[in-house]
Amino acid sequence: MGRVGESGIKPRFMLRVCDDPSPLCGGQDCSALHCDSVRQYVQCARYALVFVLPRERPDAAAEKARYSLHQNDPDDPGYP
Repeated sequence: MGRVGESGIKPRFMLRVCDDPSPLCGGQDCSALHCDSVRQYVQCARYALVFVLPRERPDAAAEKARYSLHQNDPDDPGYP
């Protein structure tokens, strides 16, 4: 994998040090890549991994509640 500059993705601004290390390499050199109405996406400068900071991820109960709403049926045309 290439570094951030080689990925073709342009970060909006650089963070000096991430609050949480990259889950891939443990590095704290990262950039804020995108913010939506729910969370911020961060990119590891070493391996270009895009991740969400742990504090912005749903807890287990919220995640289970959301996924319990899914109707995964292979006969549903909207289900890939």
